[in-house]
Amino acid sequence: MIADISLFGIFIDVRLVAALLAGLALVGLRRVLGATGAYRLLWHPALADLALFVLLWAAVAWGFVALQARLVPLLG
Repeated sequence: MIADISLFGIFIDVRLVAALLAGLALVGLRRVLGATGAYRLLWHPALADLALFVLLWAAVAWGFVALQARLVPLLG
């Protein structure tokens, strides 16, 4: 996996970027779950948020790995 992303000469860890993207996705998902009333069915909404964040973070990281696997043969 690519270890760092260079942003204007500043190296940023990919795990941080993946966590930020997962956090943004979680904010949107929380709004949808709150608007539909799904949180009323949960015993502990904070634990559900944590679990959703971990799942989203894993999905984004897996997406980065899949993207890298497709880009490496193209870029050489």
